[in-house]
Amino acid sequence: MPVLESLLQQTVDVMQRNFKGWSVITTDPDHIAWPEELLTPRMTYVSVAAGTRLQKGSPWATTAVLIVAFIDKGIVADRADVPTAVVLPAR
Repeated sequence: MPVLESLLQQTVDVMQRNFKGWSVITTDPDHIAWPEELLTPRMTYVSVAAGTRLQKGSPWATTAVLIVAFIDKGIVADRADVPTAVVLPAR
């Protein structure tokens, strides 16, 4: 997802820390299978953005969720250290 890759790169550029990103597109945002990594108490910074749209002719709206989380490993990041975005499975 190019939008998430861009968001990750901008976040790393500004914060100078390692971040990891996830994305999911779903019709049922109440039942997203969040990765365990996001549910640990070690997370100190998490940013979530969500948007909903109804495509013409579709009976259901879809919601896109982007998550960027700080991974505290004591490493300063630069462009070469940007992690790969992970696409969460839709349920």
